[in-house]
Amino acid sequence: MQSTISKYLLFEIITNFFVGIIIFSFVLLTGRTFQLADLIVNKGMSIYIIVKLFGMMLPFFLVFTIPMSLALAVILTFGRASYDYEIIALKSSGVSLYQLLRPVLIFSVFAWVLTSYLTIFVTPTSNFHLRKFIVTVLRTQINVGIEEKVFNDLAGRIIYVDRIPIRSNHLYGILVFDDTNVDRAITIIAQEGYLTSDEASQYLTISLSNGSILLSNKYTDSDQIIVFNNYSMNLNLFGEGGGKKVTKRNREMTLEELRTSVYGLRQNLAELEEEYERHPSSQNRLLVENVASDIRAKQVEISKIFAIPFACIVFMILGIPLSVQINPKGKSGNVVLVTLVIFTYYVFMAAGEVLGKNGWIPPLFSLWFGNVVLGGSGLYLFIKAAREKPVFITTLYSTISEYMTRIIARLSQ
Repeated sequence: MQSTISKYLLFEIITNFFVGIIIFSFVLLTGRTFQLADLIVNKGMSIYIIVKLFGMMLPFFLVFTIPMSLALAVILTFGRASYDYEIIALKSSGVSLYQLLRPVLIFSVFAWVLTSYLTIFVTPTSNFHLRKFIVTVLRTQINVGIEEKVFNDLAGRIIYVDRIPIRSNHLYGILVFDDTNVDRAITIIAQEGYLTSDEASQYLTISLSNGSILLSNKYTDSDQIIVFNNYSMNLNLFGEGGGKKVTKRNREMTLEELRTSVYGLRQNLAELEEEYERHPSSQNRLLVENVASDIRAKQVEISKIFAIPFACIVFMILGIPLSVQINPKGKSGNVVLVTLVIFTYYVFMAAGEVLGKNGWIPPLFSLWFGNVVLGGSGLYLFIKAAREKPVFITTLYSTISEYMTRIIARLSQ
């Protein structure tokens, strides 16, 4: 009997899981529909390039859609079983919630391992190749890289353009902010300009006309204004190191590369701190802060590599008791519950990332903040549900849900 029940649950969970993959992937792609339409219609990008771009983004999408789809599968399966009184029937037959956990746990561990493989080995490489491919596209279709009336981040510079004619490299009403220098910030305002690119190099050139440059010293209050008729600004699309050696961003680094980078930065930080103790100055202090911030950012990325896949286990252990005790009314109630669970988790994840990058909590454990809170809550709820003891939060949710259902029914009459 146990084998039959396990197969029955596992089949429904797998079916709902793949439905979730399709739904969440569609939602992520739909959010970029207008951007795609602009690239095809106004920027002249081919559909082949669009399809290739999405293929390279797929591993990054899957890192998030797999845990979310598992949450959907667990809550839909157990919510429906609870609504149809199957859970009560199974308990009456002597099947405990712990026994029902076995097939779900097996599939959740599989999803956890798959997502971990993606975050450790696949996603960093695919993100890196995606950026290299985008750079290649920018070389041949340089108007793709900048949108009008939007603050664009291009090679570390913030660029705003008021108007760009369709399928043109000319720009009108230009604002550029460059904060990449250690000692000064540069703000450029120009009436017009145009983009050029050398396909043999890694540089994109913005030629500006009739404008001014504001140079702001970061250590003093002194500013300098330069007026120009013509000015050219080169942007290194690859980052430091030139076209042959591309600098990787944090999310493009493998786990080993992140660890190696953190080790090297720590040595650099120790030297900078010694220099700051010998020669205290605002410039040396800023250098120390920048390196420390870079270390924290990389440690947060390491935390993310392991924490996000573990969401599969968290969603499983939290979804079962919630769907069994709350007993959502139909599929709409299940969808609302899934949305609340996923939203709450990613709020914790975003908060942990901010706290870790600012050094308020240990960066290596920052992304585990949501896992610990929601995972611990799920374990508590699961034990209570297995003992058939109500919990205040689930009772409150059920009461509010029934009250809202009655209000909607009255309004619809």
